[in-house]
Parts: sequence; C-alpha cells; structure tokens
Amino acid sequence: MTDLIARLARAVHATDLAGFWFVNSHHALPFDWVFLAFTQLGNGWITVPLTLALVGFRHRRQAAVPLMTCALAFALSGLGNNTIKRFLEWRRPAEYFARQDPTGATASRVHIVGEVLGGRTFPSGHTNTAFAAATLLVGLLGRRWWPALLIAGAVGWSRMYLGVHFPSDVVTGAVLGAGVTTAVVILMRKWRRPRPA
Repeated sequence: MTDLIARLARAVHATDLAGFWFVNSHHALPFDWVFLAFTQLGNGWITVPLTLALVGFRHRRQAAVPLMTCALAFALSGLGNNTIKRFLEWRRPAEYFARQDPTGATASRVHIVGEVLGGRTFPSGHTNTAFAAATLLVGLLGRRWWPALLIAGAVGWSRMYLGVHFPSDVVTGAVLGAGVTTAVVILMRKWRRPRPA
C-alpha cells in the first residue's frame, strides 16, 4: 500500500512538472503583456474592491448581507490559502528547479515575466482570490456572470505562464477559493431566509 501511494505521488508530481513546462514554455512577447494584465485580476488590492463595488451597486438597497458575504468569503478563503502556504512552504518553480539542478540550467529555462518571486508557492493566492471573486459574482449577481469563472481561469493560467506557480498550486487555489466561497454563500442564504413562525 505504501509503495502504491509513493508511485501515485511520483506520477502526480511528474504530471505537475510536465503541465508547468507545457504552459510556461509556450510564450511570446504579446502574450507576456496579456497575461501580466490578467494576473492583476487575482491581486486582492484590485479584485476585492472591484467585487465589493459590483455587488454593492447591484444590491444597493439591501447591500449589508451581500457585502458581508463577500467580506467573509474573501477572509476565509484567504486565511485558508495562507495557512496552507505557511504550513507546507513549497518553493516556486525557479527556486525549485535551482535546487534540483545546481548547475542552474533547468532554472534558466523558466520563463519569468515581471517580478521574480521567491518563497511559498502552494496554493496560488492570485488564483484563490480570482475564483473567490468569480464565485461571489455568480452566486450574488446571477448565472449570467459565469464568464467571470473563465477570467478566473485565465488568472490561474497566467500564474503558470509568468513562471511563478505550478499547476497544482493553481488548481488547489481555484478549488479552495470557489469551495469556501460557495459554502459561505449557501450559509448566508440560509441565515438570511425568513424562519417560519
């Protein structure tokens, strides 16, 4: 059983690396700028105020509960994301490959656009924030906001393209952001629902 788990872990890790190289190695200057812009939609300083503004405007007559839902979802998903990061302390791609290959040859192949980030990589905070925001827009503003999920997916893709995250970081950040937010939206709806007399 232990041997099976070890083999499965190696297979998952190999798939993670292969996925990273597939995304990161297919690059061109125009896409550098496109994905550098997309990645900003996972920046909490941009996405959180934008989401609050959209939700607040839509529910302007009764905005307290929807805005509280947003605040709670962002806080809990962000807290969960950062707790995992601090606990695991996995390294970002360039740093990981530099440790695996001391010659620096493998790390030099990583296409990095923008700021060179170090430190914790798992899960992706930008992807977490983007999917939390997209899930809030769909949950609080209606299903017609589903394209927000595609934009969140583009944010996740951008993190690999820019060379700062592995696919596992992105997938976990997306699942955490969407999952926690969905739970918060459902709980807040139940709490808000009038109780029978």
